[in-house]
Amino acid sequence: MKPTKEQYRIEQERVAAERGLELVSHELVNNAKLYRFLSCGHEKRIQIGHVRDGNFRCRVCEVHNYKEGCELHGIEILGAADNGDPNYKKIRFKDCRHERIAHLQSARAGTVLCSICQESRFKEDAINSNCKFINRTEDRRYGIYELPCGHLNTVQHGNIKRAIFRCIECRSSYKTRKSYVYIVELKNQDFQF
Repeated sequence: MKPTKEQYRIEQERVAAERGLELVSHELVNNAKLYRFLSCGHEKRIQIGHVRDGNFRCRVCEVHNYKEGCELHGIEILGAADNGDPNYKKIRFKDCRHERIAHLQSARAGTVLCSICQESRFKEDAINSNCKFINRTEDRRYGIYELPCGHLNTVQHGNIKRAIFRCIECRSSYKTRKSYVYIVELKNQDFQF
């Protein structure tokens, strides 16, 4: 036997309550009804199937959580990205004031870096290691550097920073550079050090 409209409404309200929602309006707009989140009070149109599956979230709270997470890492969300993807936003780093497009999850987690400042750090690390930073590579862990021997090599940025690299062409490395560590033996009659 087919359920009546009233039974169907009661069933929808029961399913909504199980999922932490309150059915506000039974009016269908694009196959979605208006629901209120019991946890926060925000309202959103959600398709009936998504309510049954639990495939929904409060976008207002989600954006608020993203903003809080970004602020913890010194990032300010400026607005929507030009690419039209709602998961990407235009952000600004509070320390340096540089801007870029970033994935919201990455910005919230603090894993987004300022590419302009990062490149200047690569250049500074290269100078400290007596090298010259030339360019980035597709693999962001590596860069193209001119080593002290004059050859161009692809080297991990961390190895340049710690000055532990080796030229692929001439084999010169941190192990072959002049060292200022000397071994001294001291003798005084029967004492030896």
